[in-house]
Amino acid sequence: MKLSMRHNRFYSGLLGVLLLVCGTAACGNNPAAPSSSEDTAVQSSSENTASTSSTETAAESAVTTQPETEEYDPNVLSKEEVRAIFAEDPEDKHATYYPCPPTSSQEFNWTSCYLLDPQGLKDELSELKWVKAEKTEYYDYYLYDCGQHHKMKISTGGLIEKELPDFQYEFYQLANIKDLDKLCEILDKYFVMDDYSKLSAEVNKGEYNFSNLTAHFTYTESQKENGVKAEKKIYNKNITGEFKCDCKKRITHTTGEGIYKRKESSFDLFSKNEKLVYTIHDKETGEEKTDKLNDKFLYVSYNAPGFEYFSVYQDLRYDLNKASFTAYNNSYDEKKCSFKSSKVKDGTKYKYSITYKLGNIGEYTIYYTVVLNENGNLLSYEKSYSDGRNFLYKLDDYEFDSKDFEMEDLTSNYEYLSASDER
Repeated sequence: MKLSMRHNRFYSGLLGVLLLVCGTAACGNNPAAPSSSEDTAVQSSSENTASTSSTETAAESAVTTQPETEEYDPNVLSKEEVRAIFAEDPEDKHATYYPCPPTSSQEFNWTSCYLLDPQGLKDELSELKWVKAEKTEYYDYYLYDCGQHHKMKISTGGLIEKELPDFQYEFYQLANIKDLDKLCEILDKYFVMDDYSKLSAEVNKGEYNFSNLTAHFTYTESQKENGVKAEKKIYNKNITGEFKCDCKKRITHTTGEGIYKRKESSFDLFSKNEKLVYTIHDKETGEEKTDKLNDKFLYVSYNAPGFEYFSVYQDLRYDLNKASFTAYNNSYDEKKCSFKSSKVKDGTKYKYSITYKLGNIGEYTIYYTVVLNENGNLLSYEKSYSDGRNFLYKLDDYEFDSKDFEMEDLTSNYEYLSASDER
């Protein structure tokens, strides 16, 4: 409507000018000659119209060029309020990164890291807009102590959870979803991983990034017996077998035989969705033991055989995070920790060592060797203790992502595995 009104006023003004010109011509082209009252009225109308149009255009131009101002939101916290969320700076800057909500066996799927600059983190987070919130589902997040017995979770999904004494909590979230990328940049800047943590992250990525796997494996645990030559080892466990995994269905089947707890035994393990049923057959006595484990204890129970492929993953991840924590507390003293990597035929070999305190009575050192293929899949894991103990798990031959892969689903044989996951 404004555009048409502007056009009408333009043509009205033009008509007035034409009438004015005609009136002037009728007076013999004498500019001093008086005009008729009608011409005078038309001229006045034209001037008023032009003046009104010019004023309106100027006003519209001012509105158009005026900078936009954001609406005030009383729910958005001030910078001072955001800084106050974090209380005192933590004395211990060690933190933990969880790559997903810790459900099922992923409860142990975490990575050690440390907070580079608590004050800088606080300042940059206060530049973002935050509001109070109710508890919601978390994405991957960082967890650390923030002083005064408080624990802080900062999620890459734009959420903050502050644990207060007496199990009380406060929750905050980003006011603008568009700030998520900026938040992630801030978290990546201030939460830093060391070499051990970076390797742990690679292990996490490679755990389930394949479709299927068929392999023969060797698993040994040994210790040196007191009073014998150093090269002689007593094998508590020495097993060879076959491992098959349908990663899409989360089904694994492990068979093997050898020495288990110093007895000749054979084994059969079947798991689905990280529930496990296993049978151990004592070849000497004929005794057979069948047991089952739910996902909370599958990879941490001392009662379960430790040679299932994914149980080794959990063992490795736990050791890496412990190594990172210890190296950090030792200020990465080269006398107490080391780390190096090298390319090998099948991928990358990582060799590192950590010296741990043994209470108040001394120290011991563990030497680790890990081999991952180019996709980050675990090929071997070995750790040797300074007191003579040794652990080794390796794939002797293997094939990932075979197009001809076949595996029998034995779920129906075990009521426990086919039962609902609800507990």
